[in-house]
Amino acid sequence: MNTKEFVEKNLGKDKIPGRPIRLNRVSLQVKPNKEYAELIFWGDVHLGYPSCNIEKAKAMIEYALDNKVYVLGMGDYIDAGLRDSVGDSVYRQKLNPQKQMEAMEKILKPLANEGLLIGLLSGN
Repeated sequence: MNTKEFVEKNLGKDKIPGRPIRLNRVSLQVKPNKEYAELIFWGDVHLGYPSCNIEKAKAMIEYALDNKVYVLGMGDYIDAGLRDSVGDSVYRQKLNPQKQMEAMEKILKPLANEGLLIGLLSGN
């Protein structure tokens, strides 16, 4: 099966066991006077961990919104330390995993509403 056939076959399907992943198609718009579409790769925020620089992460999102720059999420948006997690994050995180998810959704929602969030990859 070639790439085009694979995309056509799997387009719009959710990531449910036994079913292929959902694929998004996005045509990036090139701004006037540019020869390329701008894209920010955004991730490894680890919201909730003490060393998370959430202000810098939010500033990048604001930049994307203000300048209409596309964003591709690279994963590890929240810390989500649990009792069985490797490391000490479960003891040091500032927010519980549910609050981390809610806060991250609030941060990313404006990008999605503007059509600038072209995809999110899961973390480890």
